[in-house]
Amino acid sequence: MAITIEQFVERLTQSGLMSAADVSAFQDSLPPDKRPKDVQQFAQALVQQRKLTKYQAQAVYQGQTKGLVFGQYTVLDQIGEGGMGVVLKAQHRRMKRTVAIKVLSSAGMKQPGAVERFHREVEAAAKLEHPNIVAAYDADEHQGVHYLAMQYVEGKDLATIVKDRGPLPIREAVEYTLQAARGLHYAHGEGIVHRDIKPGNLLLDNKGTVKILDMGLARIAGAEAAMGGPERLTTTGQVMGTCDYMAPEQAMDSHLVDARADIYALGCTLYRLLTGNPPYRGESLMQILMAHQQAPIPSLCAARPETPAELDAVFQKMVAKKPEDRQPTMAEVIAELEAILGASSGRSATSAAKAEPSSGALAQTLAFLQEDAPPGTLTKQKKPIVAERTLPHIGQERDTGSNILNKAQGTVARLRRKPLLLAGLAGGLVLLLGTVLTIGLHRGGQRPSTENSVLSTQSDAPPLAIAPFDEKKAKEHQAAWAKHLGVPVEIANSIGMKLALIPPGEFQMGSSPQLIEEELKAHGHDYDQWFKVHLPSEGPQHRVRITRPFYFGVYLVTQEEFERVIGANPSSFSVTSKGKVKDKVAGQDTKRFPVENVSWDDAVEFCQKLSNLPQEQSAGHTYRLPTEAQWEYACPAGSTGRYGFSSGGKAIPKEDDEKTLSDYGWFVNNAGGMTHAVGGKRPNGWGLFDMHGNVWEWCRDPYDKAYYAQLPMDDPGGPPRGLDRVFRGGGWHEPAGACRSASRSNHGPGYCGYLVGFRVSQVLAEE
Repeated sequence: MAITIEQFVERLTQSGLMSAADVSAFQDSLPPDKRPKDVQQFAQALVQQRKLTKYQAQAVYQGQTKGLVFGQYTVLDQIGEGGMGVVLKAQHRRMKRTVAIKVLSSAGMKQPGAVERFHREVEAAAKLEHPNIVAAYDADEHQGVHYLAMQYVEGKDLATIVKDRGPLPIREAVEYTLQAARGLHYAHGEGIVHRDIKPGNLLLDNKGTVKILDMGLARIAGAEAAMGGPERLTTTGQVMGTCDYMAPEQAMDSHLVDARADIYALGCTLYRLLTGNPPYRGESLMQILMAHQQAPIPSLCAARPETPAELDAVFQKMVAKKPEDRQPTMAEVIAELEAILGASSGRSATSAAKAEPSSGALAQTLAFLQEDAPPGTLTKQKKPIVAERTLPHIGQERDTGSNILNKAQGTVARLRRKPLLLAGLAGGLVLLLGTVLTIGLHRGGQRPSTENSVLSTQSDAPPLAIAPFDEKKAKEHQAAWAKHLGVPVEIANSIGMKLALIPPGEFQMGSSPQLIEEELKAHGHDYDQWFKVHLPSEGPQHRVRITRPFYFGVYLVTQEEFERVIGANPSSFSVTSKGKVKDKVAGQDTKRFPVENVSWDDAVEFCQKLSNLPQEQSAGHTYRLPTEAQWEYACPAGSTGRYGFSSGGKAIPKEDDEKTLSDYGWFVNNAGGMTHAVGGKRPNGWGLFDMHGNVWEWCRDPYDKAYYAQLPMDDPGGPPRGLDRVFRGGGWHEPAGACRSASRSNHGPGYCGYLVGFRVSQVLAEE
C-alpha cells in the first residue's frame, strides 16, 4: 500500500539512517520547483543525492526499519542467506570501511553449543593474517544477535571462473593452487584445518590473489551455501565437507582428520580447475563417496594430454586414498608445485581475475519501492551457480520476521537473493565466513552485465567505432553511444574527477615492423638500449576489438585527488616535497599536477579506496586501472598515426607528427625537466588530456614482451602472469618516440618513480 512522504520520513528517522534535522536540511536544499511531489520522487531524490542506498530506501518504504543501523555498522545492502544466518553489506560508521557481516540466525543459535562454537571460531579467525586468507575484522553481539564482520572483497570464486571459462590454462591453475596451498600451510601452522576446500571457497580478487573463504567451516554443522542454491554440505552425524572434494577418511569421521584432508581436497580442486569436472562422478551421493574410497585415481594426463607428467605425479600423491601416502605437509605440496612452475610464484594477476562490478546511472523511477518483496530483491534472478556436491541439509529450522534483524535471526524464505553477489555462506559461522564477492553488482537501476558483453550485437545499438576515424567522428561515436545508453558523454564523480565515455570499437594495436625499425634508427644514444628492449614488444601488430563501453579519466589522477583518497602525497613535483625539486615548483600550485612516485600497488589501492567511498558505492561506481588494450584504444581516438591525433583518420608524416606532439603533451623537448598541471595541452578526439608524456600511466596487465603473439582479439586483458606491470604513454623526460600511442614499458608492481602516475577507468553497466 502506498504511503505519504510524511510517513516515509517518519520511518526514515526511526531507522536511524537520517535524523529529522538531516531530512529537513535535505528538503530545504532542493529548489522549490524540483521538490518531490510524492514518495516515489522523494525516495529517488534521496538515492540520487546518495543519502540512501536503493536497499535502504526500499526497506524504509516497506516499514522494515529495525536493524538498518546496529552497533557500529550501517547496513547498505542484503547479500544473501544461508541456513545459519544472513550476510549483509555494511559500513563501519566511524571508520567508513565497507565490510561483509555474517549474522547468526535464531535457528543457528538454537543448536547446542552453537554460540560457544561461534565465539571460538571468531577468536581463531582473529589470529589468521595472511594474504591468501580472507580477513576477519570484528565480532560482537547486538540486541541478542551475534555477528562477524569480515573483509569485503571484489573478485570471483574459482568455481564460477571455471564455469564461465571452462578448464584453465595449466600454469594458471597451478598458480592458483599454489596460492591456496600457501594460505592453508599458514593456517595449519596455527592449528586450523579447513575441511571444506573446493573451488567455490577460493576467491580470486582483482589483483590476482587467491583468498581462502570459510576457514574452519567444517567445524560448524548445519550450513548451506550462499547464492545459487544449497550445496550438498554434509550435516548428519560427524560427516562434514563437500563430497566432490572430501578425503576418504573425512567421510568416516570428520573429527579425526588432520591437515592431509586439506591436501586431498586441494588436489581434487586442482583436477577441477584443469578439467572442468570433479575427479569422481556418480548417480548418487553414496556412489561419489564410495568412488573416493575405492575407485582408481584418475589421471590428469589422460583427461588433459598436455599436462606435464610431473604435475600428474604431484596430483596423484595429493589424492592418495590413505593419508600416509600423501605429502606429509602442505609445505611439501608448495615445494613440488613451485618446482613445476620453475620458480617460486607469488601473487599473479590474470585476465581471469577480473571481477565484473557494474556501474551506471540511477534508474529514472523507483518503482521497486512498491514491489511486494523484502529488501535485497532489487534484481532479477540469475541462473544458479553450479553447486558442489554436498549431503542434504536435514531438519533445518526457519522462521521469518518483520524486520532485518528478525530476518537475520531466522532466514527469510521469501528472500530472492542478489544474483550477482557471492557470499562465503557455504555454511554458517566460520572463520572468515561469508566474505562477499562483488561480481557485477546490479546497481543504479541497470541490468547486470559482464565486461565481455558485446553490446554492439543489440539490434538498436550504434555501430562500433572502427578505426581509422577523425576527431569529429570520434565525438559522433561518443554521442551516439551516450544516447543509446542513456548516460552523459562526460561525468564527474564525488571527488570531482572527470571521466569520458569511450564507446566500444575496433583498432590496430601495436606497431608495424616498419615503424618499429624506423623508431629504432631514429633515437639518440641515451635511449638506444631502452628502445632496443621495448620496441620489439610492440609487435606483432594485431586487430583488437573493445566490446564494452567504459568511462576513462579525462585527466591523470592529480596530487590533490590522490591525497584526498589516500591521505598522502608522495609526489616529487609537489610544493610539499623537499630539496631541489621543491625549488622547481616554488610559487606554483601543484594540486593539479599529476601524482607520481606511485607504484602499481599504490594505484590499485587508490582505485579500491575510491570505489569504497560511500557516494561511489551507493552510485555503483567501481574504479580500476585500464587494461593495455583499453588504454591504447583510448589514446589515439581513431588515429592511425603515432600519436592520439590525426588528419581525417590518416597518418601524419613523422616530422609533422612530432611537431604537433608539443600541442598535445609534455615530453623532453618542452617539459623543462618537470611535470605540469593536467589539462594544459590539447585533448584527443575522445576529450582526454595528457595521453602523451607528462607521466607514464600504470595499466592493469602483467607484462610479457612476447604476449602480443598470442593476444585474443576481443577485450584482451594481458598475459595470465608476470612479475612486472605495464605502463604507457611516456613521460616528461622521454623523447617523442617513447610517447607514442603504442609505446609500452614495464616495472615491478612496487616500483615508484617521478616519471610514473596513472588514470582510472570505470566499467559501464549494460543498459
